[in-house]
Formats: sequence, C-alpha cells, structure tokens
Amino acid sequence: MGVVVSEDGTIEVIEVEMPAVTVRASPESGPYNIGTAVTLTAAASVSDGGIISYQWYRNSEDNANGTPIEGATAPQYTAPTGESGRTYYYVTATNTLNGKTAAAASNVLEVIINGLEITNVDVRVTTPVKGMLPDNLAYKEDTGYLAGAVAWTTGGSPVTGAFMGEVVYTATVTLTANMGFMFPANFTGKISGLPATVSNKSFSAVTLSYT
Repeated sequence: MGVVVSEDGTIEVIEVEMPAVTVRASPESGPYNIGTAVTLTAAASVSDGGIISYQWYRNSEDNANGTPIEGATAPQYTAPTGESGRTYYYVTATNTLNGKTAAAASNVLEVIINGLEITNVDVRVTTPVKGMLPDNLAYKEDTGYLAGAVAWTTGGSPVTGAFMGEVVYTATVTLTANMGFMFPANFTGKISGLPATVSNKSFSAVTLSYT
C-alpha cells in the first residue's frame, strides 16, 4: 500500500497489486536428455499499471525455499542440462508501483535430466584363494562409469590379512557414473558373472556386493 498526495492536497491511497505468476517449461514434458535445451518461461500480470520484475530460484527439494540464481532476472531462464539429476525451479514476480512493491512466487517446476542409461554391468574381481592377499582392483569392460576399490569383508569386518580357507567373504564395490551417464531404476549388476546385491543407488552412483 502507498500514499500519494496530489497538488490540490488530495490524499490517495495506492494498493499495489499482488502479481499472478506461473512458469512453464519448453519442451513441456520431461525427463530430458543431457544437452536438451530446456527453457523456463514466467508469465506474470497485474492490472494496476505497475512494473513487473523477476528473480529465478533453484532448489534440490520441491518447495519455494530455494536459492536465487545469479543474474537470472529475465522472464525466461535456460536451465542447465549438462549432467543428470533433478532440480526444482520457480520464479518470484515483483510488482513495483509508485515506489511500493508486492511480490509473489510461482508454481515449482521439476526438471529431471537423464543421462545415457547404464542398465547392467559385470564387474570382475579376483576370486579369494587361501593364503593370497586380497586384490582390491575391480576389472571392467563396460564404459560410462568408474569402479572404485573392492572392499573385502567377512562377517561385516574388513579383511586385513591373507584369505583363509572355509571362510565366507563378501566383495563390495561402488560404481560412479561418468558425466552424461546414469544408473536407471531398473539397473542390475553382477560381480564376476554372478548376480550382485544392489544398494545405495542414485542417478550417479551405485554399490554392488556379492557374498
């Protein structure tokens, strides 16, 4: 609300209208592949003749408590799509009239970027042999990811010396997707040709273990 005093002394109370603002994405339907041009467009309107300004925000969660995007103050914003992941965007529209302002936040848009899918892998490890020290290297022929060191455990405890006979060992290895690649929901993995347990899975990393 603002107050304006005219030349004849008349006092006029000015109500600053709250903008009505929405955002949409183009192309409209995701998920999007890496490198796809995704443009977010804000549409805001007021009927009181005020001037509308914008500020775009991003967030890792589906709410309007995000972080301002530096320099993103135009009605359109091009979302980064260089790597896989999930980001939420919204904009605030501010109506300025006679030095007074009123602001409103838009709806929140979810933008999911999918990389090239790594649907299954087979990571090779050196089979434990009695008297042999553990080999912590993981061997792979697949592309699109990196394999970390193999962790050998028995009964939940790390193996610190040579393998012993008649002992059950578990091999665990974490895989990290390269830029432009991702592990989808239906990902499966093997260790030395045998079905592995999949855990700690995300778009960018996954852990395989086999006992």
